[in-house]
Amino acid sequence: MRKILVSKCLLGVKCRYNGETKEVPAVNEVCEALDATIVAVCPETEAFGCPRPPINLHAVDNDVANIKVICVDDGKDVTAALQAEVAAIVSSPDMEDVVGFIGCRRSPSCGGAVKIHGATPATIVDHGPGFLMRTMQGRGLPIIEGQALEEGEAGRFIEEVRGKGG
Repeated sequence: MRKILVSKCLLGVKCRYNGETKEVPAVNEVCEALDATIVAVCPETEAFGCPRPPINLHAVDNDVANIKVICVDDGKDVTAALQAEVAAIVSSPDMEDVVGFIGCRRSPSCGGAVKIHGATPATIVDHGPGFLMRTMQGRGLPIIEGQALEEGEAGRFIEEVRGKGG
């Protein structure tokens, strides 16, 4: 049975930092078209609870190869906690037969083109994938942000998953 890893907030689960959701109905439609079981995840909720202070990605010394996760409210480095949760997700038995990932746009864990801040929160030095998105990209799986499914990209994602043998 094929599975698609999906950010929980896209499924209507109120798990974002502010206790809200970013529901995208097209996620369920795509998973049904693929005859895929949804594996719902939220690394941030598992690591920090909900609601929680927002977090940002920061480039250490403006080096985008060296990213830390910083809590907006108090400046605390929470990189290790988010890395540990991402590692727990990808090593879970639920990952067996996962053939794609649908993440949430702008999420520091699940987004594809997240703002990467420099020395100050007001400074944006680049954009890059969130921690879980980067990990899934490294596995060579088809990936997409859920919001892109509603922007005409659903067919492309479905074909990519099918093309990978999923």
